[in-house]
Amino acid sequence: MEEKLIGLAQYIYSRFEKRALPLETSKALTNSFYGRTSRDIANSMLQRTKSTLPFWIEDSSLVQIYKRYMNYLLKKDELTLGECFSPFVLVSCYGSFGDIILESKESRKTAFSFLKDFFRTLRVEEILSISDRRGFFESLLGIVELRKPHNFFVATHLAYMVNPNFYVPITPAVGRSFQIQDINSYLRFGDYIRERRIKPIEAFATLHLLYEDTPSKRSVAEAILGVSRERELLLRACELWNEGEFYEAHELLEDVWCLQDKEEVKECYQGVIRLALVLHYLKVGEREKAVRVLRKAVSQLEGCKGVPLNVRELSLFARDLLDKLNREEVPDFTVRLKMV
Repeated sequence: MEEKLIGLAQYIYSRFEKRALPLETSKALTNSFYGRTSRDIANSMLQRTKSTLPFWIEDSSLVQIYKRYMNYLLKKDELTLGECFSPFVLVSCYGSFGDIILESKESRKTAFSFLKDFFRTLRVEEILSISDRRGFFESLLGIVELRKPHNFFVATHLAYMVNPNFYVPITPAVGRSFQIQDINSYLRFGDYIRERRIKPIEAFATLHLLYEDTPSKRSVAEAILGVSRERELLLRACELWNEGEFYEAHELLEDVWCLQDKEEVKECYQGVIRLALVLHYLKVGEREKAVRVLRKAVSQLEGCKGVPLNVRELSLFARDLLDKLNREEVPDFTVRLKMV
């Protein structure tokens, strides 16, 4: 029974949640680093990982920072080994990196530079010759320059990329649950897994299924139960919009935007998001800001399709509103946001 459950966990992890994609991307980049495969293949996988980020990560700010970093990797001719490992580490350890780079306004401003410097300067190549597993992990901890306890959990993922037959990637949620907080407890946990003849990636998938709270899990539940997070977000956004809470509605619509794959749909949602911002600016008396944003919203809403909202009505309203503002007439706030 245990073997079947472990197999099911890995199947859900890789097929339903698509969590194997960032791992396989890092493996492909690593193979490219050693000249075993084409960089073009690895870059194609990295593009797919970048476009799928909202499926795994809920915070839209973190998604945008990750996308910028992955664009940097795509443009870079030669990667370090740490950079090759980074797609898997970033997606799996998004909680740790989110805590660090979203901590303050200042850390958000320097987030891209922080990620770029962190992975570029990881000197993984210098410790690959250490054969003793404890010694290797201790050395790895020494070069992962993050604050505790994030350095420990990130190090377990880097160690897995070096030796996937021995090291188990551990997240903070799993570490708290199993009291895995230091090298001794981590190595004991790995010994137990091997005694049970469980592969590290099987253990990781099972622990993820049982302990991690991620958007991809909700997507699996939605598929099974027939419910939709996107629909619930839109319904709540409509309620807030129609109550005059335009800024709050705009934030929920940004979450919906992050769930989309097609560029034309994302463009359409961005027009709706900008219109919500326009109404917010008018509400608080920032007319000039409203006009600047409205010009962009009008062009994005024109001919908008593929969105379950009354976008045709919103488009006509936005154009009429821009005319009134240009003539310095009193604006109208009566347009409602509705699902269709």
